[in-house]
Amino acid sequence: MNYDKYGLNTMIQHTPIFSTHEHHREDDFHTKLNLDEVLRNSYVGWLSPGHYMSQSSVPGDSEIERKRWLDTVRTNSYFVWLEKSINKIYQFEEINEKNWDDISETISKSHQDPSFHLDILEKEAKYKRFVVDYYWDPGHNLSHPDYVSSAYRMDSWLFGFHSECAGDHENVNPRDISDEDMKDLDAYEDAIRSELDKKKEEVVAFKCTAAYSRSLSFARTKRSIAEKIFGRHPDQVSEEEKMAFSNYMFHFFLEVARERDLPIQIHTGLGKISGSNPMLLEPVIANNPDVKFVLFHGGFPWIYETAGLAHNYKNVYLDINWLPLISTKAAEIALHTYLEVIPSNSHISWGGDNWTSEESVGASMAFRHVVTKVLNDKIDNSFYRLKDAEDLIEKLFFRNAEELYIR
Repeated sequence: MNYDKYGLNTMIQHTPIFSTHEHHREDDFHTKLNLDEVLRNSYVGWLSPGHYMSQSSVPGDSEIERKRWLDTVRTNSYFVWLEKSINKIYQFEEINEKNWDDISETISKSHQDPSFHLDILEKEAKYKRFVVDYYWDPGHNLSHPDYVSSAYRMDSWLFGFHSECAGDHENVNPRDISDEDMKDLDAYEDAIRSELDKKKEEVVAFKCTAAYSRSLSFARTKRSIAEKIFGRHPDQVSEEEKMAFSNYMFHFFLEVARERDLPIQIHTGLGKISGSNPMLLEPVIANNPDVKFVLFHGGFPWIYETAGLAHNYKNVYLDINWLPLISTKAAEIALHTYLEVIPSNSHISWGGDNWTSEESVGASMAFRHVVTKVLNDKIDNSFYRLKDAEDLIEKLFFRNAEELYIR
């Protein structure tokens, strides 16, 4: 099928993007990149056995090791789109064991210009703005306020009832990011508000990744219970009590989100998989109709569940960031479904969810591919008129995100 027969592909390839979610680092980080470091800081690095969500791995230095590794990962979506990106940016036809070092040197030399990573985003991915989840320093805008907004990661506060707590799944304790007094629960909550006041110009959303640590079932916990847990050494707190404290703090953040009119981005799916089903969030969503819940990643593999939640609750927004990289086909199915099911097409957005500009370019290519295929299919099947599809493009690429995050 010719997927540009309606002229949509040309329009889509030139439409700018507001990416709702990235993990990009400060300028200096990118100057140290080469091919191995790009891979280590990508989802491709998760593909080595035993390395999912622990440490990233790439092959050794020999051609034999590289060929064996490439033969193993070459059909995976993570690799496919990162390779397409490197080919586009650096003009190599493919990544293979013979040209590995040449690609690596080209990447390294290009990044000696500290602004090169932003040039890639603007010229190749056509990003007009992005929201960063800089979880080791929540609220940071990478010193590029004209280009970067921040989502404030709330997870460390969910688990930081004592100074010796391991904190969230990234091992961040609130005392690592705030020097406020935290002598009791009142002071702890005041510290959160103080942190947000300091960063109110940068912060446009909260971000919750609790699905990597625990279930998404956040039962309401009485304040008196949280007060009894706060300040106790982690060795003296049961797993049930830790869960109760994080439940209480999650609901505290709902109140703060309501006060400040901040949407809450929530990782759903592919975390601690048994507890990451987005349907577990239904009671919280139903009981807080004035809080905007942005369900990330299409909830993969539960893409129909997220569609059902958005159908029934007008405070649910669907974000398919990461999904086109996880499975491009699943992203097509999800977008087909979301466009048909949810009451408002202004509740769909996308982000790259990447650490490097190379991978963000690949993610944007995957997203453009998905939108092109879905909209052309809709027209081919006489489901949409051409003008309906054209009107959707700007919404999906930047207008919906701007309405949700620009204040």
